[in-house]
Amino acid sequence: GCGGVSGTVFTVVNKCSETIWPGVLTGSGGASLANGGFALTPGQSAPVNAPAGWSGRFWGRTGCNFDSSGAGSCATGDCAHGLMCESAGGVPPVSLAEFTI
Repeated sequence: GCGGVSGTVFTVVNKCSETIWPGVLTGSGGASLANGGFALTPGQSAPVNAPAGWSGRFWGRTGCNFDSSGAGSCATGDCAHGLMCESAGGVPPVSLAEFTI
């Protein structure tokens, strides 16, 4: 047969009128996606590839200010690790979406 295990692609879209910085946290010590965070300007979208078996969460961050090394913070959804959240979730209150593939 042609059966097999595959992952999925999440398309993250910024429908806000300001830049947002999605945070990504992988559960269970799995591989980090999109380095744990990135910027999206208004109207921009970005594909995020998740392997089979991935679980984790996405959330939006606003009012962020990062230097060239990625150090900084956000007014909402801050993860305390700067641009790349990798091993830290968003500081409440924050709305998030959680998935298990």
